Amino acid sequence: MLCTYYAVKADDCPVIDNGKYVVDEEDPFLASSCQLACKLCDAQAEYLEDEEDYDDGEAEEDEDDIEADEGQNEQLDESNHFEGTAGTEDDIERSLGDLEGISMNDDTGYFVKSNWGVDQFVLHGWEDEFNEIMEETDEYMTSLLDANNYEQYNEYYDRLQQEICRNTDPMCSLWAADGACEEFDDDDDGDEEEDEDKQEMAGKCGPACGFCEDIDYKRRCPPFEVNDGAWSKPGDVDSFFKRITTDPYYQEQYGPMEIIGNPEKDYNMPWIVTFDNFLTDEECARLSVLGEIEGYERSMETGDDPEDAHRRTSTNSWCKSTCYEDAVTQRVHRKLDNFTLIPHQNSEYLQLLRYKPGQQYKEHHDYIVGEEEYPQGPRILTVFMYMNDVEKGGGTHFSDLNITVQPKKGRVLLWPSVLNDYPFLLDLRTTHEALPVEAGTKKASNAWFHQREHKTNSDLHCT
Repeated sequence: MLCTYYAVKADDCPVIDNGKYVVDEEDPFLASSCQLACKLCDAQAEYLEDEEDYDDGEAEEDEDDIEADEGQNEQLDESNHFEGTAGTEDDIERSLGDLEGISMNDDTGYFVKSNWGVDQFVLHGWEDEFNEIMEETDEYMTSLLDANNYEQYNEYYDRLQQEICRNTDPMCSLWAADGACEEFDDDDDGDEEEDEDKQEMAGKCGPACGFCEDIDYKRRCPPFEVNDGAWSKPGDVDSFFKRITTDPYYQEQYGPMEIIGNPEKDYNMPWIVTFDNFLTDEECARLSVLGEIEGYERSMETGDDPEDAHRRTSTNSWCKSTCYEDAVTQRVHRKLDNFTLIPHQNSEYLQLLRYKPGQQYKEHHDYIVGEEEYPQGPRILTVFMYMNDVEKGGGTHFSDLNITVQPKKGRVLLWPSVLNDYPFLLDLRTTHEALPVEAGTKKASNAWFHQREHKTNSDLHCT
């Protein structure tokens, strides 16, 4: 297919060397390797005959090869109308389901200039469908610069539109016209193979498919250093918890405090700490209302399998947009920033939770394996805020430690997800579960902190 592409693309079928059009008599790429596509069989023979140091025996052998190639292509002509011949319009329509078999030459179609990558090839008789895709591509690529957060992330969108997202195959628009992009649904159903296929399609035909934001994050997202983070050094976990448990300011502001787990007293114990008055009554009430406004939906785990739906039966809403901009929400975020001293952008948007009687979240860990390789890095700290008292049940239970913390209005519970000595690695000791609510309703809020920026990367679909 490359031979045909270069033959149609260039009027005089120039020589190619290292991907560039050059004239190099010592290495006539197209004349020697793409004779049929360039119709240069005779020219090649003349070239070889003119060589002073040419060996007659080798010439006869090469001519035999050319004749064999011609015979092979005659067979292709008989079996496939798209290999070197025009065919009828009906033939073209019947073969669109297998566009890989179509040769790009003057008989089957022509090239159209594109602003979003390589020039696109259109089959005769398919101009209407092709032009519709080309128009949709222009509209989609232009819309990237109309994103709601363009002003905030203009460098990202400019680079995505102008450099990263490109049609790299001349067949992209035809594939899109034939429905190849529609094979991928928008559901985040955890199908890794389909996600990888869509990512591959995005890298090849992002503009034509409208898949620019599905391009592999390593190419598309802001660069990062894997070993950089808020807690990047051994001892950073201990330093954080020592600060909040020894500085009298935090006890005065949010106490009484209880140190439930302290590795300085028991090496096998992780840090587990509570402050009973972290949220005010007003903050608890407002976050509860915002949860209702945003709308509670069935909570899902990362990569949730429908067969495991019984593991997590609570409902939740994410405090984004209007909820995030609310004055009380902003006050809570400022409080979290001043308390943790971890950059604000490293925290996720608040997850507002509601558990009704019988609802629970069975044993799990907040650390998501694989995130250490992503721009945001892994979760390092959970700040869990209880927004009401629960009549019975609903405690947070650390399974391996036999520790249960009961909900209390305004209480905050903190624990690390990573090891003190290796703060990018999961600490299995903080595996936990939300016990079933036996009476009443439990409302709470999760604030998860990552090694690196999460909000920015979430906004740019880089998480």
